[in-house]
Amino acid sequence: MKTEKGFDLQLPSNVTRISRAFRRQCSDNTLQVIYYQNGVGTSGFSPLDAFAGAAFGTGISENIREVYSFICANYCDGDEIVLVGFSRGAFTARSVAGLIAGIGLLTREGLEYFYPILKDVENWKVKGYEKNGDQFPQLPPLGTEDAMRKGMNRKPVFGTEATGKDYARLLLEKNFTRMSEKGGKPITIKAIGVWDTVGSLGIPDVAWLSALGLPQSTKEYHFYDTSLSSRIEHAFHALALDEDRPPFAPAVWERLPSCKTKLKQVWFPGTHANTGGGYEEQQMGDISLAWMADQLSSVGVEFKVEELVHLFRKGRGFYYHTESGKQSLAPKPGLHQQQGRGQHHHRQQKTQENSESPKKGLLERVTGLFFSPSPAPSPPAPQNNLLETMLDPLNLHWAIPPIYSPERARVWALGMIHKSLLFPYSLAGSLDRKPGLYRRVNPTNGLEERGQFMQGTNELVHSSARTRLAARGLGLDDESVWSPASLKNWKLCRRRDCERDDVPGAIGLGEARWPDGKEKERTGTKELEYPVPEKSEDDEWVWEYVGRESPVVTVMPEERIGFWERVLMGITVGLPEFDVYEYARKNPPVWPEVEA
Repeated sequence: MKTEKGFDLQLPSNVTRISRAFRRQCSDNTLQVIYYQNGVGTSGFSPLDAFAGAAFGTGISENIREVYSFICANYCDGDEIVLVGFSRGAFTARSVAGLIAGIGLLTREGLEYFYPILKDVENWKVKGYEKNGDQFPQLPPLGTEDAMRKGMNRKPVFGTEATGKDYARLLLEKNFTRMSEKGGKPITIKAIGVWDTVGSLGIPDVAWLSALGLPQSTKEYHFYDTSLSSRIEHAFHALALDEDRPPFAPAVWERLPSCKTKLKQVWFPGTHANTGGGYEEQQMGDISLAWMADQLSSVGVEFKVEELVHLFRKGRGFYYHTESGKQSLAPKPGLHQQQGRGQHHHRQQKTQENSESPKKGLLERVTGLFFSPSPAPSPPAPQNNLLETMLDPLNLHWAIPPIYSPERARVWALGMIHKSLLFPYSLAGSLDRKPGLYRRVNPTNGLEERGQFMQGTNELVHSSARTRLAARGLGLDDESVWSPASLKNWKLCRRRDCERDDVPGAIGLGEARWPDGKEKERTGTKELEYPVPEKSEDDEWVWEYVGRESPVVTVMPEERIGFWERVLMGITVGLPEFDVYEYARKNPPVWPEVEA
C-alpha cells in the first residue's frame, strides 16, 4: 500500500501491535499512559532519510533524549515505568533504563539544564572531556555560588570508573535529579521488554562499512549504558534463532551476581524481523508477541482481550484473504531436499531423522513506553528455478502429513522464516547465532572478551522450536527443511530436575470484554485457550550443551506456555485431528540429527 508521497506504508511491528492492545484503564481503575515513538528510519521525508536512519541508526540519541524527557516531565510518585522496544527501539528502551538507573529523573530545576546534563552523561567515558570538548563548561552549575561567580564549576574528572557515580551525586546534591520518591521508595523501572536487541552495544555493528567507503556512526553510541541494573525489576528479551547477519548479532543481557533483576531471555525460530514483527505474514511474530504479553501481564500490565484476539485471528486470516498468503501455502520447489522421514540434505550436511475494584498495593498509574523499530524489508518474491526443480522433482511443503494440506492455513510454529536482504547489511556475509555461548563485551569498544562467557543470562528456548523440528517446518525463505545452525551444539532431551520460572498468570481478565460481546469470568475463557498444562509433573524438555567449549550455560530449559500463548494456540494450532503441538508431543524430534 502506498502513501500519497509514493512510499510503501510501514507494516506494524510487535511494538506497534502490542501498544494498540494496551488497556487505557485497568480493572482496578489504574491508568496506563502510553508514549509511543516511531522508530529510527521511519520519520524521514525522503528515501535517503529513511535509509540513513534504518541502516546507520542516525537519530537514536534524539529519540533517547525525547523519551527520557517525557518520563522526567510526567512521572508522579507511585507510577510504574514499563519500556518496550524492538531492534533500535530496544536499544532506545535499554538506554533510557540505563539513564534512569544511573542518574534518576531530572527535577524541574534539572530540566532547565536538560541538554548540558545529557551531553555530560554521554561523555562520562571520554578522558579529559571536562577540559577539552565540553560545550557547556559552566552548565549545569554544580559548584558553590562563590565558585560559579569566579567561573569555577565543580564537574568531576571524566574518563574514570568513578565519573558516573561522582556526577550523579553532584546532580543529586544540587537537587537537579531525584533517585527516590518522597516516601523514600527508589524510582525503578518496573519492566523492560525487548525484541531482538542487536549489535554488541545494542544497535547493528557497522564498523566494517568504513572498508567499503561508507560512513559508520555507532561509535557515538558507546556511552549509553544498556546493561542490567538492580533498579530494573524485570527484563524480558525475545531473541531470533535464525538471524545470521553479522551486524545483527544479539546483545544478550548478562545478570551479574550483585544484580537483582528478574531476567528471562527466550530464543524463537525466525530472523530478526520475524521475531520482532514487521512482515505481512505475522505468524512467527504472533508467537513472540503473545509471549511478551504474558511476561508483561505477570508484572501487572493489562491488555484488551478483544484486540489481541483480533490480531491473532488476523494473522491466521492472512493465508486466506491475501494473494501472498495463498501462495505461501503452495508447495515450493525442493532444493535437493527430501522432506519425508529418511535421508535429506541441507546446509551442505547429510543428515537423517529418527522419528475494575482497586487492588491492594497497586500503584496509581502505569506508564507504558513503546519504541517502534525501523521498517522491516518486504520479503523477496519466491524464485522458481526450473533447473533445480528438474534436478529434484520433489516439492517442499510447509509441514509433513498429516499436518500439511494446501487448503489449510499454516499452523502454529510453522510460519515462513524470511531472510533479510536489506542493504548494506547484505554485504556483511553470514554468522550463525550461538545461544548460551556469548561472551562478555568490553563496554568501551564493543568487542567480546576472550574466555569470559556471560553468566546469569537465563536463556530458554521456546517450544515452537521443538514443534517446528517435529513437523518438518521449512527454513529460510522456504528453501529447505528447518535445521537451525544456531542449535547445532545443543541436544534436545528430557529432564526432571530442571529449574525454571513459573508461568506468568493472566492479569485483569475477570471483567474483560471478549470478542462476542459477552462478559466472561476467567474460568469461562477455556473455549479460546489451548489446553496446555501450566505445569508438568513429567520430565520436561531441555536443550543440553554438547559442544567442545566450556560455557557457564550448559542447559537451556524449554519455555513454558502462558495464558496469551494458549489463546493464540487455540486459534492457530490446527484442528484436533491435525494438531501440530500434539503431533510434536507424540512424535518428538531427534536433535541434533544423526549423520548418515
